[in-house]
Amino acid sequence: LRDTEESTSRGVAMIASAYARVGLRDQDLWQAIILHILDSHISAFSAVTIATLLHSAASLNADDPTDSLIDVLFSAAVLLPVQEYNPQSVANLAWAASVVDVGDPPTLKWLLGMVESSVAGMGPIHLRQVHQFYLTLARNGWADRAS
Repeated sequence: LRDTEESTSRGVAMIASAYARVGLRDQDLWQAIILHILDSHISAFSAVTIATLLHSAASLNADDPTDSLIDVLFSAAVLLPVQEYNPQSVANLAWAASVVDVGDPPTLKWLLGMVESSVAGMGPIHLRQVHQFYLTLARNGWADRAS
C-alpha cells in the first residue's frame, strides 16, 4: 500500500507543481487535489512529495475549502526522519511556511533546525527561499517563538 499510495501522491504532487509553475489557478482541480491528499494515507508520503505539495499550495495561493491542508501536510512533514529531506525540499518547506504564514512554534522550531542542517548543501535559489523564511520570521516577530 505504501508504494502505491506514494506513487499516486507523487503524481498528484507533480500535477500540482506543474500547474503552479505556469500559474494556472483552476480552483476545481485544486479542490480535487486537496480532497485526494486529505483522503490519502499521508504517512505514506515522502518528504519530497510533502514539500512539493506545500510549495505548490503556497505558489498557487488557492482557496482550501477544508482549511486544513497546510496544517495536515506540515504535521506529516515533522514526523518524517530528517534523512529523508534534501536541501531543496527543506528550502521549499521554508519558503512555503513564509508564504502561508505558518506560526506554530513547534513547526517553526523544527523548520529552523532543518534549515540549519541543510543550508550547506543549498544553492542560490534555495538560499533565497530560506532568506524569505527568515525575513518572515523577523517581520512577524516569530523568531523568539521559534527558538
